[in-house]
Amino acid sequence: MKQKADSTHRYSTPTNRVLADHVFLFLNARASRLQKKCGIYLDKNQIELSIIELKDQEKIEYAQWLLSKTQMGELPDLDKATILSEAYVMLSVSAMKYGHVSAISHEPMPMELTKILPRFSKVFEQTYTRFLDLQKAEAQAREAHVQLSFERVRARTMAMQHSKELSEIAVVMHKELVNLGVTPFLNCGYVEIDETNKIQYGWSTQPDGTLMEPYSLPLTGEPALQHRYEAWKRRETVFCQTLSGKDLRRHNAFVSPHLGSQQVDEMVKKFFPDPTIFYCANFSHGYLSIITGNQMSEGEVSLLTRFRKEFEQSYARFLDLQKAEAQAK
Repeated sequence: MKQKADSTHRYSTPTNRVLADHVFLFLNARASRLQKKCGIYLDKNQIELSIIELKDQEKIEYAQWLLSKTQMGELPDLDKATILSEAYVMLSVSAMKYGHVSAISHEPMPMELTKILPRFSKVFEQTYTRFLDLQKAEAQAREAHVQLSFERVRARTMAMQHSKELSEIAVVMHKELVNLGVTPFLNCGYVEIDETNKIQYGWSTQPDGTLMEPYSLPLTGEPALQHRYEAWKRRETVFCQTLSGKDLRRHNAFVSPHLGSQQVDEMVKKFFPDPTIFYCANFSHGYLSIITGNQMSEGEVSLLTRFRKEFEQSYARFLDLQKAEAQAK
């Protein structure tokens, strides 16, 4: 196994007197002499067991490296002081297919106990293989659900007979995002940008997933709108904007007289949380919009990007219908 520039270490210490019970630590292994020493062993992957002992100044330097270069630096000051006070550390390391299993002690461990570690390593390798298999199956099942959601959006798109039906795609997207378990959100929809008249038109759902009245907003005129418009001009894939306190109040006060819908205005005043987070997935004619009080995960933002691509097909269908309707007049 090649030694990577970054590796993830997980340590559980339910009985260690130095760390609090059941602490899990995630360490980025970089330039430490000890980590290099372990890395050489792991590269060779020939010896079942490697024992490393550090004491006195070498141990202190290693402890200082851990506390300054890894997340162990986030431990309480008392725990850090205790780690630094220890004069000796023994690490027993056993390689496996996916990395290594290690045992750490501040006293010499009996050899008969240390030699058990390679057996645990083999068992854990099987456990981790099972974990990867389950992880893969879960990802495949998740992707199947995502594709089914996309198919529902596509089906509603193909069923459109009039351009005005585009707004109903927002209802379908709201339902599918909820079905996929996306972090709870206030509403979702789409915004169409009209640069010629410096205005944007929006169609969004209510918190219960039903469609609200259409609304309009200036493209610019206050900082939040300006930043949103600039992100669209840059073709930023997903623009995330968080407004809170006086910035949120200023924004809401500015847009209120421009919305053109009492229903939307009341929703903004009644339901917009503090802070309010705006997610804008930009496409050529505007952006998909999700408004929420909760931060979306990286995976959820990626999902929004994929919904944007599906909506672009819906919008192309809308333009075709719009053109046909104009020709029929």
